Order: sequence, then structure tokens, then C-alpha cells
Amino acid sequence: MATPREVQETSGARRVLVVDDELQMAETLADGLCGRGYDATPLRSSREAARLVQGNAVDALVTDLRMPELDGIALLELSKRAAPARPVIIMTAYSAVDSALESIRRGAYHYLTKPFKLDELALFLERALDESRLRQELSSLRRALQEAFAQEGLRAGRPLTAETLGVDDETLARWLSGRDRHGD
Repeated sequence: MATPREVQETSGARRVLVVDDELQMAETLADGLCGRGYDATPLRSSREAARLVQGNAVDALVTDLRMPELDGIALLELSKRAAPARPVIIMTAYSAVDSALESIRRGAYHYLTKPFKLDELALFLERALDESRLRQELSSLRRALQEAFAQEGLRAGRPLTAETLGVDDETLARWLSGRDRHGD
């Protein structure tokens, strides 16, 4: 059973929790994700997964929909309460439009029907984590701009410069263009 410390001890790799009541499935997916550079932890227990997501020990959650104890929707909701920006991908062997729509409505990034290819999961996981990172960066930049305007007493008509914002020229250019040199 994984502890939050075990999940958190990484070399900078993005931490992914893979939850499926069929442990072999969780292990197979986690192994494949580890081979793609993630720090993926397989779990069979949705209760243990709930403890880890509430403790913010993971960057993303991949969970089966139908499980004993807590189902994937319950894990999704716990995860979103603990870390609203954390991406959650729901997977299921039971393809149903209603459950897919419900999971997306409640905040899942994507819904995969088993069987699926590991490459498909990895693609959606990468996109979800990148989007989450960009949203967090945007939020930080907005806060920085608000603080700069408040602290420096910036007013309309005063030039917006790297100096008045407390950043270098390259960073300001990236912010204003909407580009991220790591993502573009």
C-alpha cells in the first residue's frame, strides 16, 4: 500500500495515481506510465486513493469508474475539492453515455472506455497536466499583475514595462504574447 511519502518522493516526475479494483490493470497502466517518465503509483483500494488525493500527494488521478468502497465519481469529487486544478481521467469497461457525461460534468478531464491503448491514456494525461500547469501559471501571472498594479500604484496611461512589473523583458514578452517557451 502506498503512503503519501512514497508517492511524493520523486525526481521531479509528475505524480500520477492509478486506481482500479483490478490491481493488475492498475499496475500495468502505472508501469507503462513510468516508462514514459511519470511517477505512477498503482492502487487497488479506492479508500486509500481518497486519502492520497485529499493529502495532495499526486498531480493527476486516473481512476476506474466502478469500484467497491468508493466509485470513480466519488474519487473525482474528493480530488476536485482537495485540488481543483488536478486533472482526473475516468476509465471504465462499461461504455455508457450517461456516466461519461456525468463524469465530465463533475470535472473529469477525459473518459476512456476499456480496452484502450496506453498511448491514448498517456496522450490525454500529458494534455491534462499541461493544461493544468498553464492554468496555474495564468493564475500566478494574474496575481503578479494585480500585485504590481497595487504596489506600484500603476494607473491607466502609465506604460506597462518589465521594470514596473518586476520581471525581465523576455518574461513580459512571453506573458503578453500568451506563449510559454516550454509549451510552444
